[in-house]
Amino acid sequence: MINPKREGDYPDRDMDLQEMIAAMLVEALDAAEAAGWDRTDAATAMVEAAIAIHQGETGTAPDE
Repeated sequence: MINPKREGDYPDRDMDLQEMIAAMLVEALDAAEAAGWDRTDAATAMVEAAIAIHQGETGTAPDE
């Protein structure tokens, strides 16, 4: 995992994080495909999981 370029807030900090996470997601897609899952289905599952995680972290999940 790549650390932020510097501490605190700085321009493009969000883009640095997105690039790091995107690389990890591509690796996960590769692993899912190698395990026999459809790559597009795996990408859709990632989006749905990310939404659920975000809702849980922000307390906005429908069941809360």
